[in-house]
Amino acid sequence: MATIKDVARLAQVSIGTVSNVLNGKTKNEDLIRRVENAVEQLSYRPDANARNLKNTNSGLVGVMVPDLSQPQYAAFLQQMESLLREHGYSILVKLSRNNRMVEKKGIAGFMEQGVDGIVIYSATHVKSTDIPRNHQIPMVLITGKNVPGFPGDQIILDYTNAFGMTMEQMKKRGLSHVGLIMEYNILEDGGLSSVYRSYFPDMELVKSVDSSRESGFQALFQLAYSHPELDGVIAGSSSLAQGIKKAQAALGLQDLCIAAVKESSWIEDEGNYDIQMTLSQTQVAELAAECLLGGIEEGQDHEFTIDRIEATMDWFQPMNAGIRRSAASLRFAMLDSPSARSLQMLSSIYMKESGAKVEFDLFTYQELEDLLYAQAAEKCSCYDGFMMDLPWLDGLIESGYVKNLDEFYGENREFFDGFLEGVLKDFGMYVESVYGVPFMSGAQLLFYQRDLFEDKKLKILYQRMYKSRLQPPKTWEEFNHVAEFFTQSLNDKSPVPYGASLARGVNVYTSIYFLSHLWSFGGRIFDGTGRPDLDTEPALNALKNMVESYRCTSGLEISSWNEISEEFKKGRSAMIILYDSDAGDINNYTSSKVAGNLGFDLIPGGTPVMGGWSLALNTYGRNQKEAEQFLLWACGLQNSIPLALLGGSTLRAEYYNRSDLENIEPWKPLILPSFRQSRKRIMPEILDDSMYKNTIYTRIIPEEIQNVLEGRATEEEALKAMQRRITEFMNR
Repeated sequence: MATIKDVARLAQVSIGTVSNVLNGKTKNEDLIRRVENAVEQLSYRPDANARNLKNTNSGLVGVMVPDLSQPQYAAFLQQMESLLREHGYSILVKLSRNNRMVEKKGIAGFMEQGVDGIVIYSATHVKSTDIPRNHQIPMVLITGKNVPGFPGDQIILDYTNAFGMTMEQMKKRGLSHVGLIMEYNILEDGGLSSVYRSYFPDMELVKSVDSSRESGFQALFQLAYSHPELDGVIAGSSSLAQGIKKAQAALGLQDLCIAAVKESSWIEDEGNYDIQMTLSQTQVAELAAECLLGGIEEGQDHEFTIDRIEATMDWFQPMNAGIRRSAASLRFAMLDSPSARSLQMLSSIYMKESGAKVEFDLFTYQELEDLLYAQAAEKCSCYDGFMMDLPWLDGLIESGYVKNLDEFYGENREFFDGFLEGVLKDFGMYVESVYGVPFMSGAQLLFYQRDLFEDKKLKILYQRMYKSRLQPPKTWEEFNHVAEFFTQSLNDKSPVPYGASLARGVNVYTSIYFLSHLWSFGGRIFDGTGRPDLDTEPALNALKNMVESYRCTSGLEISSWNEISEEFKKGRSAMIILYDSDAGDINNYTSSKVAGNLGFDLIPGGTPVMGGWSLALNTYGRNQKEAEQFLLWACGLQNSIPLALLGGSTLRAEYYNRSDLENIEPWKPLILPSFRQSRKRIMPEILDDSMYKNTIYTRIIPEEIQNVLEGRATEEEALKAMQRRITEFMNR
């Protein structure tokens, strides 16, 4: 293995010069070139142990968990390792096995091994006296109850409210003899026994056990034998729940209602457990890592904090819920998209349960828009329903083609109330009436190859070239710098061919990219009176910045989100701007080279363009009631998770409150913040020919941008042409 001395010898410089180059402390291009060439020839990697001796840091963090048989601890540990690794730390793991003395010895062992910090995930009643005195090591304790005097940060996992909601739900279901099988420390420390007694005073139905599956099996047998009237049981952990399920099957207690304290997993829990009390281990790990790293960086100045994470109650409806028998065949016109294809696959359940045939015809964006207006002109009844983009809403409704759903809305208020706040108004309402059901989400996000941004050598090079830190860009100017850095034609040291994958060509996708720039630079399409307002300095700055970014792409015409994601999936670009509804496949390990290596953030500039589609019904359709029932099922809560798992998306609020599916869609926590920042495409007030309004975004704007990219016009000329053509279009 090459050493720093070998690098210095080959580069014919001193060891100190090599160190300065590697740490970005010199601007001498000749020295930088010689050292980098030597590093590359020798495949040299800095010695982490040598660095740690100099910095008096071990680079190790001690993490203690009760055991690894419980899925929640394994999930926490996996996320914790990933977060700490991003900051240059490795983890040393110890298991306490829910034993306070083992826990105490483990903490002392961490200190003897010189770790830089300690995280203790404890199911026991930790005492501050368990911690050796006069230590200087940052600590984080994760437990169910505040420990006064603990010398570190604390994260309290509070199940009290979720437990109370579970009790309430069981009462509503008419249950009167509910058993409780739980570990003693969790039961007492969390104050859960008092909550249980307030609903079910009979403490004879309480079993205090250890956390094993075997204990769960034994406890349910004992409860069922002593109390044949038992109609429900609450399991204190995933392992206990597994043992209880085994005993339930052996005893033939099919109607027994089972609630479990566990990290929710739709794959495991749907049809398995009636109720879950759950919290996100990803959230726990993120908060623990933040506290610990703060303690390490701030040292003596770090102030201890006590944070609280509250669990939630969760339950599932089966996927066939609400389906009625029907003889009517249905046909829908859909955008060729992951959500449409997901619903197409999922509808096999609907057809099996209802006996009705459901067909889906898939079209490109422009094909679908043209088709629907042609169908409207002919008052055609061949489609029962269709997908509808946000800008089509007023034009299609004014054509008479979209069925008014006010009566349907009034009969199903609870169903409509389950969508994200505001999306029904944005996606399905026109002049205070309902015409569409929110179906496909559309939150713009930035995705990038994470390892490129973590590579130390690339970080040093970027710092030297741009005098700033390599990180996910927050502005469009930063986006162009990063994209330029990762484009091989502009920087031969880039490990990928292109800095970004972006839409290009005469299509609506190019306009969406332009709008996110335009708004960020303070520009707009229309002024306060509804007239075009593009011949302005903010619009010019936005367009110039956008055109600059195209230098960092493949230069190919890309006219759909699917095509954009295909280029990124092959690992050929560093970054991509994409809607969440089209992002599922980039994290698919079977088809994507970047799966598992994804970073994600809000888009630069902070002004995403709101996307998203609704499902609407044809005024002239022959199967109105049957089509309404299909909408209730297709966009219902029971399908929100299956649609996401199959690659689609959902706008059901409950989905975004869930803690599972984070491995499938790890960017899910960013979707709501993106929606909150998003702006809608403004359509002009044209009394006649409303169907042509979207031409502004599908043709006029992208055609003029294309003229600039192909050298037929300057940015100034393109904006003047946009202004003139939109004005003529509106006047005509």
